[in-house]
Amino acid sequence: MAVSVADNISKSANLFQEKRSIFARRCMTKPTAGALLAQLVDDYLDEEQYDTAVQLIAETYSCSLRPPASILRRLMCLSLCTEECTPPQIHDSSLHMPQRTNKVYARPTSTSVGIARELLLDLAPLSVDQVHWMPCSLTNGDGTKQWQEQKQHIETTTFYASTPLAFWADNATLYGFESIWDLLLREPTHAADRESPFPLRVHEFWMSPFDDALHNNEVDEHEGDGSARYMTQGAWRTLNVLLAVWKDTGTTAFLGTDAKYLTKMLQAAFSFEHSPISSQDSLSLLEERTSVTVQILGLLSQPLCATHASTIRQSAAIQLQTLCFSSLSLLCNMAQHLPIYKDICFTYLYMLYVDARAPAQFLHIDSKQVDVKKLTAILNIPCPFLERCKCSTSPSITMFRMTHRCLWLKWWLIQALNQVHLIKQTSIFCDAQIFLQCLLKASSFALDPELQDFSRQTKDMLKPSNVNIP
Repeated sequence: MAVSVADNISKSANLFQEKRSIFARRCMTKPTAGALLAQLVDDYLDEEQYDTAVQLIAETYSCSLRPPASILRRLMCLSLCTEECTPPQIHDSSLHMPQRTNKVYARPTSTSVGIARELLLDLAPLSVDQVHWMPCSLTNGDGTKQWQEQKQHIETTTFYASTPLAFWADNATLYGFESIWDLLLREPTHAADRESPFPLRVHEFWMSPFDDALHNNEVDEHEGDGSARYMTQGAWRTLNVLLAVWKDTGTTAFLGTDAKYLTKMLQAAFSFEHSPISSQDSLSLLEERTSVTVQILGLLSQPLCATHASTIRQSAAIQLQTLCFSSLSLLCNMAQHLPIYKDICFTYLYMLYVDARAPAQFLHIDSKQVDVKKLTAILNIPCPFLERCKCSTSPSITMFRMTHRCLWLKWWLIQALNQVHLIKQTSIFCDAQIFLQCLLKASSFALDPELQDFSRQTKDMLKPSNVNIP
């Protein structure tokens, strides 16, 4: 009899799922199809059946039945999660739902995350309600004010929300962050951070602080050392999708109307790679993220951003100094076609050599013409780090790194701007020779692979036949 009861229960469960599927297909012909389908998707998501939910979305929504904003927001929250090679694990959660007991939340599978990202790319341009899902709309007002105005609504919907996903999709993404860049960097408003029933600084919506701490311990050389906010793998890939959607829909609101949003945008764009490349996988990941950065720099080249041109270049130059050399060199090679990036590198050198507080000059007279006099002037300014290397009996590794970095950037600018004749007409060739001598005299040279690498790259610079970007 026990077996029979179990069988009946199993059959009933299966029948229930079949009925739900049939119901979903039939409701497509009714005026209330959209609302019924959205509720069915929510039911699956509340039950943490993420794979089933995204599959249902994929099978039903199209041009004939456009997705509502609520569905797109849920897809975005799933997209922000990072794919894992290992099976999803569940940990004890310290989240406290209002008037509810602690609950354990499952990590979305890699399959559901990947499909959610593809669906966001395909379905977002079809939305008739762009304003209410596009994260760029968050730049239109004061996030703190929005949170306070919606506080009663947030408290009400939070009470009825069965999972953190519902809260993040309907509340956090709309009112907890001032811009899409704050969302990607996990920097909520003070009010939201203080009053939210769910932690808003965690890497992914399903995480408790405990899960987040474990995530921080996972190996990802591109996420920084925790001293500042950095985008996760999921955030980088979601941003790539959003850029494609914005391009497809012709949206520019994500740029904001204030220079502070452009600065935040640049913070996100340069939030990668503190450590040298250690494997082919890390190189591929770095190339993927660098491609996104190049796209953002291209957007900032638009006439729409011309009024903030100086702020953009100075802010980017400040962010440039956070990159390790492997990241810098890859970015230089991938962004060499952008005049704005060459201006950023020039600004970086200008701020190092002349005055970090002074307004940086522009290298380009227009998008095509280069101010050769300004370029020549910056190339002839003595490198302060090289002077310290020459005068010191035991230069620090930092001095060597900064000297190499500055000389390499000068060299790169000369060749990227097709001004190779300036190599012999300015002091850079002589400076490279002096730097090479300082390296060879260093007591630690024979035992330090980094110094040996500097020597090799400097020798490459000095080759007469080397006319390509190093």
